[in-house]
Amino acid sequence: MTESEGKYWTRPERRKWAGGLFFGCMALYACRTVPPLCLPIMAEEFGWDKTQSGTVLGSFFWGYTMTQFLGGYLSDKIGGDVVLPVAADFWALVTLMTPQLAYLSTDKYSTLYIVILSRVLLGLSQGMFSILWTLGMRFILVANHRKKYQLSIDSADKPIKEAREPVPWLMLLTKAGFWAPVIGHFCHANSFFILLSWAPTYFHENFPSAKGWVFNVVPWIVSMFSSILGGWLADTMIRKGYSVTFVRKFIETISLLGTAVPLILISYMSTFQGALFCVVFAVASCGLHNSGILINPQDIAPKHAGSVFGIMNMAGAIPGFVGVYMAGHILEATKSWAAVFNQTAGVCIFGCIVYILFGTGKRII
Repeated sequence: MTESEGKYWTRPERRKWAGGLFFGCMALYACRTVPPLCLPIMAEEFGWDKTQSGTVLGSFFWGYTMTQFLGGYLSDKIGGDVVLPVAADFWALVTLMTPQLAYLSTDKYSTLYIVILSRVLLGLSQGMFSILWTLGMRFILVANHRKKYQLSIDSADKPIKEAREPVPWLMLLTKAGFWAPVIGHFCHANSFFILLSWAPTYFHENFPSAKGWVFNVVPWIVSMFSSILGGWLADTMIRKGYSVTFVRKFIETISLLGTAVPLILISYMSTFQGALFCVVFAVASCGLHNSGILINPQDIAPKHAGSVFGIMNMAGAIPGFVGVYMAGHILEATKSWAAVFNQTAGVCIFGCIVYILFGTGKRII
């Protein structure tokens, strides 16, 4: 394939870009997951109750949800290599200033509002990685890349635009096969974000002598392997002749029910080891979602997978602030972790039923 046919990156460039994105995503999730780890200590220091803590945790997704379409639009319009560095600089600045801003006031509510604002801004700029990473990637790969291939891109741009088809929104929005993964992803995200945000507080309160590095690290390490296992299992089943619809439903059922069951059982665990096993199993089951609903848009709308995934991902971001906040509100009202975990499990079961009944792996548009 020649450059004019679409091969704009050499192999060394692709490797550098992939490596940069890998470490950038590590930084992204580090910034996203550190606040839940610090929340138990912050809540004690600033005197926040569970509802206020839930607001702090969920406020990230107020901003995150609002930039789902804007970020994609700007990336398409002016290029992701321009958007990412600007967003990254802003995110890095917000992350750096948050601890200092929290101590600007001695008033409990002023501090709360300042931290919430910083979390919203962090969500708005969630595409940021770190200043060093983005500047390095920009100078190594991007600065000369546009000039190098601009003629090739310009010459290939016209036929690409002519071949692009508009999204048949009316047809898409009337298909049950579209709404099933949207609802299923919403239900998965609800459990994922509640576990991500509240599990550290659960262990801190119920097992104060337990080592934080164990319950904060082990579940997510296991989820890495379960994600890989899910991909291998899906590919193997499809190669053996199982339909894509069956494979997606089978893996998603394991994922959602595998999350729900241990969340119900954790209420009956009196030991740290038992509770840790339940959380590890639940988080590992969440990893299987990557080979189920998460890639379903490519099955049902191969020519418009980006648009379908954008809607699905926006729906999945809503539990980030609604579900996380409601978990805190339930904790404050009932003082019961069982109530939080049971309602989370119920949402997973509902999503599983919807996807089993209406999900599909066949093309709908």
